[in-house]
Amino acid sequence: MSIRKLYKTPTAGGLVFWEDLAEINGWRIQYNKTLDHISPLKPYRLLDNSNYLIASADSLENFDRETITELITEYSERGACITNAQIGEFITIVGSLALIAYKGYDNKKKMKNLI
Repeated sequence: MSIRKLYKTPTAGGLVFWEDLAEINGWRIQYNKTLDHISPLKPYRLLDNSNYLIASADSLENFDRETITELITEYSERGACITNAQIGEFITIVGSLALIAYKGYDNKKKMKNLI
């Protein structure tokens, strides 16, 4: 079986690159054709009803009824490993650090021009 279990990672819900293939009580199996055959990432994935990534697979057949039932049972009560709010905070911090680094670089260039 070629399923990779994941830790409830937030997603954007697959609005751009992902196609919904099936829905089971709000849980969705999606497919990304750009990942098929050209990427080490798995082209099929299972999202819970809050758009958290639960598992990925090489083929749709890997998500059989028994496997889906086990994953839903296992992950229904599990909390997310990181929330969307935490990701937002992280992006804000990284963006601020990048801006500080850029301004520092820009100031060094200005100082060189003055010398």
